[in-house]
Amino acid sequence: MPDGIRIEGLPELQKIMKEIGSLRPVIKGLGKAAVHVKGKIADPPPVSRRPMAQFWTDKQRRGFFYHLNVGNIEVPYIRRMSKRSEDLGHSWTVKSGKGGLEWKVGNDTSYGPLVQDRDRQARYHRDTGWITTQKVAEDEADTASEIVKKQVDAALEGRNA
Repeated sequence: MPDGIRIEGLPELQKIMKEIGSLRPVIKGLGKAAVHVKGKIADPPPVSRRPMAQFWTDKQRRGFFYHLNVGNIEVPYIRRMSKRSEDLGHSWTVKSGKGGLEWKVGNDTSYGPLVQDRDRQARYHRDTGWITTQKVAEDEADTASEIVKKQVDAALEGRNA
C-alpha cells in the first residue's frame, strides 16, 4: 500500500492555477485583442487625390457652402494638417474597464461617424476606402477570440505569451 501520492511539478501547477484563477491571462488577451482591433480601425486608406463627387442634394450643396463661408471647411483639406483636422486616424484609443474584463476601442473626433460609422458614413468616404467600425468588428471577431485563447493556452502551459 503506497504511503501517499506524490505529484511532480506541484509548485508549477499551483502557479498556473493561481494565474488562471486570477483571470490575468484573459485580461491580458482582451487587452491585446483590443489593441489589434484599434490597429485595424485606425489605419486610414491612402490619401485620395480625386475631387469630391457632385453634390447629391441641394441641401448638401447649401450646407457645404455655408460651412465653407463660416470657416468650418478648408479647401483643399489636408489630412492631419488642415486647421479643422482632429486627426481621426491618430485619435483612436483603447481603454479598459470592469477590472480589465471590458475593453473599448473608441474615438472622440466630432466627424468620426461621418467617416467610419456604417449608418452615417458619407458616400465620399465609403468610395475612397474608409472602413467602418462595424466592418472591423465583424472582420476581426475571430482574430480577437484567437488572441485571447492563445493567451489562456500559454498560461495553462505555464509560459507567458
